[in-house]
Amino acid sequence: MAGSASRNPWLMWVGAIMVLVPAALSLLAPWLAPYDPNQVDLTRRLLPPSGEHWFGTDEVGRDLFSRVLDGGRRSIGAGLGVVLLSGFTGVVLGGLSGWRGGKFDLVLMRLMDVVLAFPALVLAMALAAALGPGLLSSVLAVAFVRVPVYVRLVRAQVLSLREREFVAAALTAGASTGHVLRRHLIPNSLPAVLVQATLDAGSAMLLTATLSFLGLGVRAPAAEWGAMVNSGRVYLLDQWWYSTLPGAAILLTAAGFNLLGDGLRDRLDPRQALGLFEAGRSRRAVTLPARKGPSSHQDR
Repeated sequence: MAGSASRNPWLMWVGAIMVLVPAALSLLAPWLAPYDPNQVDLTRRLLPPSGEHWFGTDEVGRDLFSRVLDGGRRSIGAGLGVVLLSGFTGVVLGGLSGWRGGKFDLVLMRLMDVVLAFPALVLAMALAAALGPGLLSSVLAVAFVRVPVYVRLVRAQVLSLREREFVAAALTAGASTGHVLRRHLIPNSLPAVLVQATLDAGSAMLLTATLSFLGLGVRAPAAEWGAMVNSGRVYLLDQWWYSTLPGAAILLTAAGFNLLGDGLRDRLDPRQALGLFEAGRSRRAVTLPARKGPSSHQDR
């Protein structure tokens, strides 16, 4: 059955807007932020949202709107960094595994099974703690956890494609293994990787924000959405805006990545497109009026 993004193509564009708007605002934060995100003013601590401070202020008087804009660069950038690192590593290892097979494939896939056997958050926490607190450590930890997903995906694609006629033709023409992987197998696997990366960006952003919430991500006073939620949880009952607004930024951006990924999956999957074509043809066949045949001899 086609996904919701196929039945409602505009959902993909809604997802793209939900991703692009916060990403653009975060990139332009140095020019759009009304205040210095790290400027402390104890006379304005924990002020509610107002015309002067749109998102209110935190416990040391810093403007939360400016910090949300500034923190978006780290939160969204961390999610994109995770999918770039894990996707690139998974494409290389998965391509080699699917093509070479044998002991290399067996050993690599068992290692990937070991990584997948651990809960993703627990393993990411252990790796981030071993590497030391910091945004780079959290990105590397989450990327390591997500590598098996891309390895298995690309391996399956290569195993399917290596039996095709164009691969046999390239080998017959004398193409090397590297040439076949680089020019034929991996490029034909990239649409599936692109869809998976788009779907993963939201969950990767959530995982890195969780690590920051637990104190394993960015270090103070740098702004990051997960760390801001953690700082504001102490004041949640009386100063609800402190944690709620950065949390809403995480929720909306992650939902945007999911909608965008669903839409790309349905657009790039030929089986989905064939299903939509057949459904449309069936509807047209039902709605067409019956053609009147020539009148019979009795009606004349």
